[in-house]
Amino acid sequence: MGGTAVIPDEAWVLRGGKRVAAIVDGAAQPVWSVVRNLIAVEGEYRQSGLCVTAGIADSPEALAIHAATLSPELMVTTVGELRAIHLDVVPEPGKPSPAALLLIPDEPTADTWSTLDSVLGLRPRVKNPKIADTKQVEK
Repeated sequence: MGGTAVIPDEAWVLRGGKRVAAIVDGAAQPVWSVVRNLIAVEGEYRQSGLCVTAGIADSPEALAIHAATLSPELMVTTVGELRAIHLDVVPEPGKPSPAALLLIPDEPTADTWSTLDSVLGLRPRVKNPKIADTKQVEK
């Protein structure tokens, strides 16, 4: 899955939006935009995952110009931080770098979503430079 290239641990990972999970009936569940993306990735690649932008750059802001999302805000983490919670990021098949997939277990638990949401919330979000007139990003 994702070709033979390995994305290094120090690479930045950007995901559009403010969250990947919300608490529903006391348990973390993926938000609707994540569910839609999971369905699309599963349909295209027969793999459970989320589309992300991942690559080596001087800063998340420098990588953000390559993000293929219409979200005005981008969540930020690194490949190494995701690998530390037993998730991986691989190049997206057939797409140029920095298009990547954040691989999700086939049957993610509420803990999977809660942990992923926490890791993606560790750093301040960055603005998507492709979206004109974005509001000030919450820190």
